Amino acid sequence: MEAVYICKELYKLFYKNNIYIMKIGLQVSEDFTLGKNVVAGPFHPAFRELVESSLLNDMILYVIQKYFKESKTIDLIVNLKTLSKLYADKKDFLRHITTNFRQKLIVHQKKI
Repeated sequence: MEAVYICKELYKLFYKNNIYIMKIGLQVSEDFTLGKNVVAGPFHPAFRELVESSLLNDMILYVIQKYFKESKTIDLIVNLKTLSKLYADKKDFLRHITTNFRQKLIVHQKKI
């Protein structure tokens, strides 16, 4: 999704420059309905989660490529608070990792 990619790049730029990001996406209210209140553009009720999931995916991919390229099995320890980001978008980002590298990825949930 192009909107996620663009926002992810902006997120990195803002983070690098110590700019706090309060909100990503639209404020959803009770009378908010797709097609009625939103005329055009991307919408997802958890858009920030998609952006942060994509960032997490990029970090995991980087570490795998740099340090674990030859490993057959990778143990990934994930904080329970971050787990939803790993599984966001119907586990699409996680599936992307396992498909690209054909490695067995074992996710360990840990309260940190």
